[in-house]
Amino acid sequence: MERAPTRRGGLRVWRTWLRPAETATLGSAAFLVATALLPAAAGSRVALLLAALAVASYSLVWYRVLPTRAFGEWSYEVAGAFIQLVGLFTILVTGGVTSLWFPFYLLPLFATVFSSRPRATVFVSAVAVLGIVGAALAVPLAAGDAASTRDIAFLRLLELAAVASMAILISRAMHRSRTGLLRREEELREALAATEREALTDPLTGVHNRRSLEQALLRVTSRAERDAHPYALLVVDVDGLKALNDRAGHVAGDSLLRLVARAATEAVRAYDLVARFGGDEFVVVIHHTTDESAHRTAERIQQRFAELLAEAPELSGTTISMGAATWSPGRAASDLMAEADAEMYGGKRGQGRRPHDAPAGREARRA
Repeated sequence: MERAPTRRGGLRVWRTWLRPAETATLGSAAFLVATALLPAAAGSRVALLLAALAVASYSLVWYRVLPTRAFGEWSYEVAGAFIQLVGLFTILVTGGVTSLWFPFYLLPLFATVFSSRPRATVFVSAVAVLGIVGAALAVPLAAGDAASTRDIAFLRLLELAAVASMAILISRAMHRSRTGLLRREEELREALAATEREALTDPLTGVHNRRSLEQALLRVTSRAERDAHPYALLVVDVDGLKALNDRAGHVAGDSLLRLVARAATEAVRAYDLVARFGGDEFVVVIHHTTDESAHRTAERIQQRFAELLAEAPELSGTTISMGAATWSPGRAASDLMAEADAEMYGGKRGQGRRPHDAPAGREARRA
């Protein structure tokens, strides 16, 4: 349900506060009140005012009291049938099928067209036709003018049938158009999501790419500074990739990169992030972790890599080197990358430790 704006007064407020359908319903009530005040309606004034009250009450209850989906899939049918019955009451109290208010009787039928639900239009059309038949039978034929009244009743049925047929055709066309638009919108949404995924995914390995990593580091660093939840970075470098390319070709090299990405992905939690930084280097972002937990994660990656490598003997002779860094207040993501890189290259040269060594060794080295 739409809420009324805080600012009062003015046409803009009414346009915001009232739904289009609600506005049309209240307009119908105002139409009944206006016609009830005409001199020609003196004999039916009370009945017309009662009809206007019924329409206004319906508007209040339907749009302001009942839940939005009070009648489920039949909400349009229930609403249309009620207003159609109010129209029938108006016809009955103003002369039956010869009533000057017959055009008002057609309004609910036209309103269902905008629901884009042919079933609702057919249902309300049936109610309208049965109502006219009932009105023709309920109101006695005028003495001496029976033939003319019968002709008018028959004409009303033809008019109603023509209007109902047109309304059903329009409703079906609008339904097809709306369904097509919704389908196209869904296709565009899926295409946009796929494009966004492709823009943030490394096409070779299927993990995040460098752009996605940089965006993630901005978010995780901001969150760490706000909530004091540390995170860690692991830099993973593939050793022996060039030699493998020279020996077995680039297809084998691509397989090795995919194997490393798989090992890292399977070793971390679902909400951690694995990204290919470029070339033979990967970066793992570990959320809500400590220095010790980060090194346990590095151990799991090494272990999983060894398991997968044992299943691919054609990739033998390759290893991975890793460096780790944990966030602390005041540090930027670039600082962590530099520290993890330095640790990783130090391990390659034998001048430092591998990240899966006990973290106590790291503290001793720093001291």
